[in-house]
Amino acid sequence: MASEMISRALGAADNVYSFVPKPSSLRFFSHGWGDLGKARASRHKMGECIEGREYERAAAQIPLPAGAGDGSFPSPWAEYLPAESADVPFRLLLPANGAAPRAIVIVCPGTGDQTFAYREYMFAQPLLDAAGVGVLLLMPPHVGSRKPAAQSLHYVNTVEQYLIQSGASQIECLTALAWAQRAFPEALLGIAGLSWGGAMAACVGALWEGPVAITALLSTVNAEPLISGLLQADVAWEVLKEPEWAQLGAGATGNRLRTIFEEFSFEHLVRAVELGVALNVPRAMRMAGDAAAPKVAVHAVAKHDRFVAYSGQLGLYECVRRLGVDARLVHVPGGHASNHALARWTLAHLVGESVEQLEKRVRPSARL
Repeated sequence: MASEMISRALGAADNVYSFVPKPSSLRFFSHGWGDLGKARASRHKMGECIEGREYERAAAQIPLPAGAGDGSFPSPWAEYLPAESADVPFRLLLPANGAAPRAIVIVCPGTGDQTFAYREYMFAQPLLDAAGVGVLLLMPPHVGSRKPAAQSLHYVNTVEQYLIQSGASQIECLTALAWAQRAFPEALLGIAGLSWGGAMAACVGALWEGPVAITALLSTVNAEPLISGLLQADVAWEVLKEPEWAQLGAGATGNRLRTIFEEFSFEHLVRAVELGVALNVPRAMRMAGDAAAPKVAVHAVAKHDRFVAYSGQLGLYECVRRLGVDARLVHVPGGHASNHALARWTLAHLVGESVEQLEKRVRPSARL
């Protein structure tokens, strides 16, 4: 009972976001819907790219690292991205003792994370110090140094760009995993992320054909947080409204946005796999459960999260399990804000645990 009360109290910190004043210019989709046909073409091409392993050819063009440090590589998705997002900056962090890393884990950012600093402090440093795990940080499209000049902070201008951003991030992470596999052939591979980054991690982990440790933290199966969570106040609803929908009521815009997001969702792909629909479903997902490529996952969920609904967090976990991934569910106290603030102490160790879980599957005799 006491732990429940503490969790509720920590979760109440999420409510503070509702009272933070923001100028009206800081809104998602302030330029409207964009070209949804382009977004659908990108999605179709994504299936072909993954099926043909084009990301492996892109990875082969990236120079091998001489050690830890910063670098960049051309995005395989540059044709769908603004010029400012054409290159992918990254930071590679390796154990300071010079020992070969037991694993290389990509840590994806959450919404609003504009630099490498937060992920380096909250996740990379504990993993380097305690687990001997190397960390690879990528900057996603439309974020930080890849932000278009016409965009304010992380608030993507159109629905089209938001959908392409997610697909591009997945392709870029697959490219980075292929590069890490080539650069560190003895290391295990992992992908992790918090919030939006956790959703990207789950998708990439499912799409990767080899063994991988997945860590999804406070993440959801769809984009519902923008429609019904606290972030709905950050959406330019007036811009998205269209006159012909007036008779359908105030919820019509949200329902249309929900329908479009569903079309591009991870859950949609999982259902296609279950129904045996091969078209544009990457082979890695059709091969789900293949013993030759074990995958493990740790999913952290928070009951008192007001940004990402608890049901959505459980939905992502169930989708990964339906693909045959060996997944473990972990409940953490508090909500979105408290876990972001305390991630180094409440969440980072779960990334190390997912690596250990994979190591037990791939190297049963290894000392952990």
